[in-house]
Amino acid sequence: MEHFNRATVFANDCHTDFEGSISALGQDIIFTNIADPTIKRQSKSQFEAQGTGNPEKPQITTLKMTINQVASYSTEFPCIDTMLANIPVKENYQKGFGQGMANEIDKYIGALANDGNAPLLHSTAQKIVDGTASSSELNVLDCLDMARQKLQENDVPNNEEVIATVSPAFMRKLRKAYVNLSTNNPELIKRGIVGEYNGIYIKLSNNIYKNASNEEKMFVKTKKAVGYANPVTKSRAYVRDGFFDEVLNGFNWFDAKILMPKQMIVLHCKY
Repeated sequence: MEHFNRATVFANDCHTDFEGSISALGQDIIFTNIADPTIKRQSKSQFEAQGTGNPEKPQITTLKMTINQVASYSTEFPCIDTMLANIPVKENYQKGFGQGMANEIDKYIGALANDGNAPLLHSTAQKIVDGTASSSELNVLDCLDMARQKLQENDVPNNEEVIATVSPAFMRKLRKAYVNLSTNNPELIKRGIVGEYNGIYIKLSNNIYKNASNEEKMFVKTKKAVGYANPVTKSRAYVRDGFFDEVLNGFNWFDAKILMPKQMIVLHCKY
């Protein structure tokens, strides 16, 4: 579904290379991760005596993820009425299917920010401000700087792409605090990136996790941090026996999981 693929935000920034196929819900797919090689430092005499030493075997880890989530739709179109009215009802609905499915999947992935395996930058929600912060507040730029520092301390390479997906409220504070946020790079704009700060690409989403107290939890992470799979997508159109109306229905089987918690940090914010 073209509209679905274009509309996802969180899903586009996940690790999506997996092995396996499924024929029923509750079955597993597998994500594979290959560790970085070990780099040794040797003196001249050590190298002359030992060379590069014995070769190491690649450290390969696998993580299973069970596919348990479904996003679906089913709509009946009164063919004769819409034909007479010359209204593109079905075409407009098909666009809505894609956007709606994307929203459901993104909400699910965004809610992983509240997962027990997701590391928080602060255990309690910080009140975010765009100017000078009091002792009970946190400046929005300081918040992102601290997240970047935490990822660096976790050995996330500086050349690894880091994306913060933030709420409209956080974005408003960020734009006030950092007037150079916007980007004119067409390739970044195509990917939904609205700006960059301190090596962090910024994306905007309405599907940020929010609790009953309106406290938000937002990812700052690499693509390796969260795995997402959408192994089965089905759609069909048919006319029911004895009717002229056309029915469109379909579903996605999907799931998402935190794979590498050290490659993410979660901002815990209020306003």
